[in-house]
Amino acid sequence: MKKLDFNNIFNCILGGALGDALGVPVRNLSYDLIVSQYGKSGLADIEVDCDGKARVTSNTQLNIFTIDALVKAYTKYYIYKDINLGRKLTYTNYLRWQYYQDRKIQNNFDEELLKDNYLYSIQELKYERYAEQRMKDILETGMLQDDDENSDNSNTGWACLAKTVSYGIFFYNDYKATFDMAVKIAKLTHGHPNAYLSCGTLAVIIASIVNGEKLEKAIQNGINIVKQEKNCQEVLSLIVLALEHAKDEIHYPEKFDDFGLCYQAHEVLAAAIYVCLIGQTSISNALLFAVNNSAYGNNIATIVGQILGLYSGLDDVCIKWSKKIEMYDLIKDISYDLYRIVNKKIPNEIEDFDKELELNEMKYINVKNISNWWLIKYDKI
Repeated sequence: MKKLDFNNIFNCILGGALGDALGVPVRNLSYDLIVSQYGKSGLADIEVDCDGKARVTSNTQLNIFTIDALVKAYTKYYIYKDINLGRKLTYTNYLRWQYYQDRKIQNNFDEELLKDNYLYSIQELKYERYAEQRMKDILETGMLQDDDENSDNSNTGWACLAKTVSYGIFFYNDYKATFDMAVKIAKLTHGHPNAYLSCGTLAVIIASIVNGEKLEKAIQNGINIVKQEKNCQEVLSLIVLALEHAKDEIHYPEKFDDFGLCYQAHEVLAAAIYVCLIGQTSISNALLFAVNNSAYGNNIATIVGQILGLYSGLDDVCIKWSKKIEMYDLIKDISYDLYRIVNKKIPNEIEDFDKELELNEMKYINVKNISNWWLIKYDKI
């Protein structure tokens, strides 16, 4: 059965945020330092700031901006039939993220344009959180990166992965289209094959789970597509290693060393696949295993949370943690908007705010009937 209802999508997005926030206190700490600070079992619970909120990093922030851009692109395609807006809208949203956190943009972008988004009112998106430096440098140029192999953008970092999930959900019907779209968006900030091919692979895994595939089959679907691409050797070899490690009876921290530092995208993807395979019966235990065994565990746990959140849902421990996560309401709201476009449901003017309009085909809707609040939110660059 397809996983297209709101709870599935929400659990996916929220699961990623939980993994992200869970790993913040131990980020950059080795396994030995984590044990010395938290005891033999390591970190065992989500930690909060003085205001009672568990903080996320740029992983979650950028995922929100990416979903917002995808919903905008869908809305504008329906209204204007412009199929070329997706990449531009996503890039503009990444510049918004850069701008909202008082980072430089060199190419004299219109500040009023960047402010013209409902996300500008969300204070938590203006807090600068840990983010990949190479990605920030690329966005600082304000120049849309070329979508070709001659681009000088050779970024291999992890940050592209966390913002891939919505493409796996939205394009679930066509695995190759899912892969290609995820690659195209990843190249905005990450031009190295190890990064963008990892994003394409993750998107296929997500799309396969949406279609009701078992986790192992979903991973194999990703392998089957990425192995046809040029320069896939490093991505593929680490995924195969993850599958081999998952078959072992004993799992210990040193296994993470085989994936590298888990700073690069293909390393994070492989480590996340490994954790998902051995921890698919308990998402909370899987997230704790990820953050306690790698210095960049929050990157791994973000992907684990997205995959297992969609695959098996949140357990009682994660539900308890979710009450402490910052931007919970925004994550729920943006997940609901993603659910709407995936299921071809856009609110209609004659409907109440909270009611959904059942749509079989978007072409049967009169553009003039789309709710004003939806257009105010999404009919903008």
